Amino acid sequence: MKNEKNTTTLQGERIASAKIGITKRFAKTLLTLFLLLGMWISLPYADTPIYVMPKSQPFAGSAWYNPYHTVKIGRDAQWKKVNFHAHSSAWRGLSHGISTTDSLFAIYDKLGYDFASVSQYQRIEQGSTTSHSIPCYEHGYGLWKNHQIIINTQQTPVWRDYILGQTVHHKQSMLEYLHRHDTTSIIVLAHPALRNAYTEHDMVQIIPPNGFGILEPFNFNVESIALWDSALSAGRIYWGVGHDDTHNIFNPEETGVCWTMLADGLHSYRTGAFYAVKLRSSLPDRWRGFIDSLISERLLAQIPFDQRFGLQNAQNDATLVEQTISKDSLRNPILIVTFSTPVACIQFIGQNGIVRQQSKQPTQTMFYRLRDDDTYIRVVAHTQNNTMLLNPVIRVHKEQILPHTPPPNVDRWYTTLHTMAWCVIYAVGGVSLVNLFRWKRDNKTS
Repeated sequence: MKNEKNTTTLQGERIASAKIGITKRFAKTLLTLFLLLGMWISLPYADTPIYVMPKSQPFAGSAWYNPYHTVKIGRDAQWKKVNFHAHSSAWRGLSHGISTTDSLFAIYDKLGYDFASVSQYQRIEQGSTTSHSIPCYEHGYGLWKNHQIIINTQQTPVWRDYILGQTVHHKQSMLEYLHRHDTTSIIVLAHPALRNAYTEHDMVQIIPPNGFGILEPFNFNVESIALWDSALSAGRIYWGVGHDDTHNIFNPEETGVCWTMLADGLHSYRTGAFYAVKLRSSLPDRWRGFIDSLISERLLAQIPFDQRFGLQNAQNDATLVEQTISKDSLRNPILIVTFSTPVACIQFIGQNGIVRQQSKQPTQTMFYRLRDDDTYIRVVAHTQNNTMLLNPVIRVHKEQILPHTPPPNVDRWYTTLHTMAWCVIYAVGGVSLVNLFRWKRDNKTS
């Protein structure tokens, strides 16, 4: 009887010891994975240079750059309507996309878009039936939404990112890294005002890798017009686009509400010959909750299309015909803008986002006498249902030649100190880990 008790006790001790061993191995594995994850997250921070940002200076010169100087639209069909920021179902639902990719393209095709692309997070995806798709993806997975839309990419997605937050040095480094990865792609700052992903302090310092940048002043989630004016006022060249950023194509409040009108295909993104549009009116209340709840294409197909999205979504009340810079009788420059039909109000916005002039009644054509203290002027036009943001005319030294802002220099001294500090952190962490495992081993043998 005594031997049986001893045997039972011994077996119990072995089982308990085995459980402790498994727990220790699991804890050690978990700790190792945690440390590897920490290293993966921190490596981009350790590898970031410290820049000396060029001092911001307003645009200057005796001439003007007009992005629409060759644009003379005779009919609406010459404009191409596009949206390059939209999400379908991906990553097993983690990215909150409702529809299939093909369904997304079908909706935008019915809404009259010439080109539309799905911009999955960290994934390039194109529909199987559409010929109007351009390869795009949304880069970024950090906590503060420092995202970029990569349009017409010819490379695999970039996985490098700063997950825990970004200073202006991280943001500058990220944009340069994306540009080096694919120099032919178009980089757009996505919803820059969302979660303060980009601040006014950032916009007056960051130098776009191409010498010019593109951002989304119009996005269904948030408007970033103030950031746009901050950058322009600091002499940073940015063009403005409109994108839905829809995650639910069955919701008319986020689908077909923002778009971009291109005059010269994708080349427009380099010259600024495009403008952003945002829907100002909304669908009747009786349809909102009902349509938003429809996530089944089978049910959606039973509802007439016009009732699904409303007649006004993605419709242009007016389009830009031309924007020119002429001379008055005293040889002073005059900015003249003409639309296809009369619009309710035209505004001329200048330095620091100040309204320089606006119409007092509906008009189709309006002019503004450019002042000596104007550094840039951009036009905003309001119709009954839409608001149009035209890209700015910019003061330059040579007519129709954009100024070149050199990229920021790397501060070698501070960058070296920064790298050394991270090396010390990694060394201390490595020594601490070795000592921890050694201490556990010594305790086990003793």
